[in-house]
Amino acid sequence: MTELLPVIWSFIKGSWKPILAVSAILLAIGLIHHDGYRRGKRHEQAKYEKALSTSQKQAGLAQQQIDDLTQKMSLIQQSQTDKIRNVQENAQKTASQPVYTAVCGNADASGLLDDARRAANAELASQSNDAAATASSLPSQSR
Repeated sequence: MTELLPVIWSFIKGSWKPILAVSAILLAIGLIHHDGYRRGKRHEQAKYEKALSTSQKQAGLAQQQIDDLTQKMSLIQQSQTDKIRNVQENAQKTASQPVYTAVCGNADASGLLDDARRAANAELASQSNDAAATASSLPSQSR
C-alpha cells in the first residue's frame, strides 16, 4: 500500500510519466489480446473455408460418379432392349422359315412328336419294371 501511494500522488500532482507508462502497458495488453483474437478468427475462417472447399470438391466428384453410373445404366438398358428385340425378331424369322415349318410344323401336325414321346416312354417302362415310369412321365408337346 505504501508503494501505491506515490503513484496515486503522482497522478494527483499531474506527473504524466507514470500515467503514460500505465497507459502504454494497458494499450499493449489490449493490442496483443486483440491481435490474438483477430488471428484466431482468421485461422478459424481459413479452416472453415478449406473444409467447405473440400466438401464441395467431394460433392462434385460424387455427382460426377452418379452421372457416370446413370449413363452406364442407360446404355445397359438400351443394350438389353436391343438384345430382346433381336431375339424376338430372330425367333419370328426362324419360325417363318420354310425349313423350320417343314420339320417342326409338319412333325407336330403329323403326330411324329407324339409317336417319339410314346416310344421313349415305352422304352423307359421296359427298362425298369419296378419303377413307376408311365407314359405320362414325359410332357406332351403341343403347339
